[in-house]
Amino acid sequence: MATPLKDISGSCGQLSCLTFHLIALVIATVLIPCETRIISNVDENDIVSSISPELTSTSSPLPTSPSDSGAELTSNATTLKKEIPDLYEPYMKGMTSQLGDFDLEFALDYYSEKTLIKEYKFDSINLVKKLADSAMAHNTPPNSFLEEIQDLISLQNRSRIEPDESTTRDEVSQLNTGLLSESYLKRMAEGWKNELKRLEKKYNVSSECTGPDSITPTRLALMFPHYLNFGQRPFAVGSKINLRMNDYHTTTPAPIDNSCDPDYYDTYGRCPPAPRSTVSRGFVVVDETYEVPAIFKRAEFGGMIPLSWTSTPSLHPTSTRSTLSQVTKSLIGLHLFALYGSEQNDVIPFRTKCVLLRMRMQRCMLSNKRRIRFLDNNDITPSSLASSFQRAYDKLPYDFTSKINWKIFEFGENSISH
Repeated sequence: MATPLKDISGSCGQLSCLTFHLIALVIATVLIPCETRIISNVDENDIVSSISPELTSTSSPLPTSPSDSGAELTSNATTLKKEIPDLYEPYMKGMTSQLGDFDLEFALDYYSEKTLIKEYKFDSINLVKKLADSAMAHNTPPNSFLEEIQDLISLQNRSRIEPDESTTRDEVSQLNTGLLSESYLKRMAEGWKNELKRLEKKYNVSSECTGPDSITPTRLALMFPHYLNFGQRPFAVGSKINLRMNDYHTTTPAPIDNSCDPDYYDTYGRCPPAPRSTVSRGFVVVDETYEVPAIFKRAEFGGMIPLSWTSTPSLHPTSTRSTLSQVTKSLIGLHLFALYGSEQNDVIPFRTKCVLLRMRMQRCMLSNKRRIRFLDNNDITPSSLASSFQRAYDKLPYDFTSKINWKIFEFGENSISH
């Protein structure tokens, strides 16, 4: 007859505790070696596969040698370097990157002219579009738009010339015959100022440059230099200035050119006479003076220099010079000499002056044909450029022309790059 469980459990207290622990020890001794033998029969790769299947992939085998492990680490480091951006690169770029032919770098090319350089950095086409948007918003037709831009620039120029209000009041007071009231005289004197404020508000003209999209008086003058009166026709009677070549203190003797000027010979039937010269410090100093239009000495004239010139046949049958390059060179060279020939000790580097001239030529919105029309109206014709102006350019001091980096003035054929 089976003994009830409760009887067995009840009789358990009669067994010795030592006997119970011995039974448990025997069971553990039998089971543990069995599990150990089972594990020992499993392949090592099976264990790894059960832990991480990715490690047993055929595309990424475990390294079989220390050299393979090093190559893998190097590859991973290169990948990480490409994925993680170099935080220091933007800070180093301003010191280590290369400069283009007409780039300007602060503290290398300019310092006190920081505000001026900022004014030159803009897109002319974008600003004209902004001006046109303002005109269309006020239902201003295209013809009236150009007239208002001309009035705006003229009034801005007047405000710079007449900063003192008393000057205008004195001029208007001469009209007072006792019949005009003081308030009416005041409106006459300040009428143009009110018109200037109206146009500046209409076209969002700001007094300070806050970014590339700011419309400032300086930028308007750069885009439309022909609206400024800098001594050109039809604003004023054309005048002349003399360029004295010996005012430039040269230290390097100019190369001797014994050839006859073909344009001079074609015009006058003989070679030009030898210039007077004196000897100074062992060098021959040429005592020559050439007459050019006075507008050559105005910075605004730079915007009217064509970016390209229609090629015409040379007057001399044996001449091989390129009309396009020589015309541009003579205009740029004479303009630079008129501006800076006697200013050799200022703080602005000459290369910076050349870049600023390039920017003036680019920012002007006039086409090349309109610029050529401007030059023709001011006695700067192709024939004069090929004769008198070309001779003046040929006699520029060698030290001066050698400083001009002509790559700065390389433009596309018949194109305006902004």
